[in-house]
Amino acid sequence: MTETLRLQERVRADRHGTSYPLIVVGAVGFHYASTGLFGWISVIYGIPLAFVIVWLLQRRTEKLDGVGMGDDDVLLIAFGVFLASSLFASQVWLSIVPSRLADNLFFWSLTPAAVGLAAIAARQRNRLLFAWAAVVVVGLAVAEALNEWTWDVRWSNGSGSYRDLVAQLTFLTVTIAGVLAYRRERALTES
Repeated sequence: MTETLRLQERVRADRHGTSYPLIVVGAVGFHYASTGLFGWISVIYGIPLAFVIVWLLQRRTEKLDGVGMGDDDVLLIAFGVFLASSLFASQVWLSIVPSRLADNLFFWSLTPAAVGLAAIAARQRNRLLFAWAAVVVVGLAVAEALNEWTWDVRWSNGSGSYRDLVAQLTFLTVTIAGVLAYRRERALTES
């Protein structure tokens, strides 16, 4: 590993550039996948709010540890995620995209989380974040493909949705990856 890559990894670890986005976006995505989507309003504001929280956490790190954000554009990325969420909820989107794809509201409402992770990854040149953004898209696509499949929950006389389960597992995995990245970043900064 070259010195430049080591330095870049160390700065990213000091800023928690990988762990904060994964933990926050994973937790918010898990929340929406678990509780169901209560209308577009909560999704339009909830997912972008996750990126505002990432920005605030990184800003707090800057104030406490002196590790600056530079020209970090996470706040602009949050605005971009807000626009993407709004676009996916709009009637224009539903009229442009074939109805077979547009009907997958669950997928389109949570996809801006992956868009935001990919934008942060591109800004940081962070391959790990980019990979996790791809995991979110693939996980949501698989979840949407299993939309019609359910299983019986005997103790509650109801049924569970495989779509919800796969989406929950996807975002839970992202959150766990964020926690592991946080531990790695802490170990790297304390050494």
